Amino acid sequence: DISRNNERAAILSCGLTVILASMKNLAGAETFGEKMLLRSSWGEQDAYLNAAIHLVRIASQSLNGNDPSLAATGGSASQYNEKEKSMVLAARSGLTSLITYFDWLEAKLREQVPAFDDCFLLKLYSSDNNAAVSPDTTSLARLASLLQAYDVNAAFTLQQVASCRNGTYFLLNMGVTTALISAASNYAKEVYGPGGGLDEILERESYGVREIQPPDFLHG
Repeated sequence: DISRNNERAAILSCGLTVILASMKNLAGAETFGEKMLLRSSWGEQDAYLNAAIHLVRIASQSLNGNDPSLAATGGSASQYNEKEKSMVLAARSGLTSLITYFDWLEAKLREQVPAFDDCFLLKLYSSDNNAAVSPDTTSLARLASLLQAYDVNAAFTLQQVASCRNGTYFLLNMGVTTALISAASNYAKEVYGPGGGLDEILERESYGVREIQPPDFLHG
C-alpha cells in the first residue's frame, strides 16, 4: 500500500532528522562519515540515497493534495488533508537533513582529500531525472513548482538545497526561476490588480511613493 509506505517513511524521517543533527556534534562524527564515504562497499551510502529518493517523491506533493479514493472509504477530507500535510512536511524535513548532512560531510572530507569529488545531491538529482519521463516531471521540479502555490515550507526546503554545493545549479535546472516569476506575477495581480501595480508605479507622480512589500510566502 503506497499510502501506508509513505506514512512509515515520513515517521522514520522524523527520527532521521534528529539522528543526523546529533551526529554532527558527536565525537568522531567526521571520522565515521569519512569512512562511510570512502568504503569500497557502497551499500550504506546507497541506503541513504534510496531513502532520499523516496522522501523527495513525498516532499514534492502539494500540501492541499486529495486522495481520489477518500470518498469510497468514507474518510473525512479535512482529516485526510491534515494527515497528508504532516507526511509531506516530515518528508521534507528528513530530505533536507540528508542532503545538508552529506554536504557537510563531503566538505569536511575535501579539506583532507582535495581530489574527493563525490556529491550526494548530484546522485539524488541524477536518480530523480533518470526515473522521470521528462525534466519537468521530476520530483525536484514538482517541488520547485510549488512556489507558484505560495508554499512557504517548499521555499524553505529549496533554500536548504541552494545552501549545498552546486545547489543553485540544480535549482536552476529544476525550473525554480520560472516558478518564482510565475508566483511573483500571480501575486502582483492578486494584490495590485490585473496590471500588477506596474502601471501606477511607472507614472511619474507615483514614482517612489508606492511601496511594494515582498510576499510572506518568500520569507521562509
